[in-house]
Amino acid sequence: MFLRETTAVPDEAILLFGGALSVDHAASTVSVATGLTAVSGAGGAPGVGRLRFHAAPETGVLFKLLRRELDGLLAFAAADPSAAAATLEGRT
Repeated sequence: MFLRETTAVPDEAILLFGGALSVDHAASTVSVATGLTAVSGAGGAPGVGRLRFHAAPETGVLFKLLRRELDGLLAFAAADPSAAAATLEGRT
């Protein structure tokens, strides 16, 4: 028996912490890679390759910039946790 837990996740969390972001300016959509690919062949159910959100292109670009900053901060904290903690203490 398999039991899977499902939890509703806000769109913003998926856009910040999901897979690679792609902005389609013409269609006004932002998509996030899921890591799943379509399954071909008889009896194979197609997988979802991307989650698409209807949003202004500016919103997608903003989330790309936020992700870049967040990734930089996380890399800094991972490389030197004590320096990151001291930096955060200086902000309060």
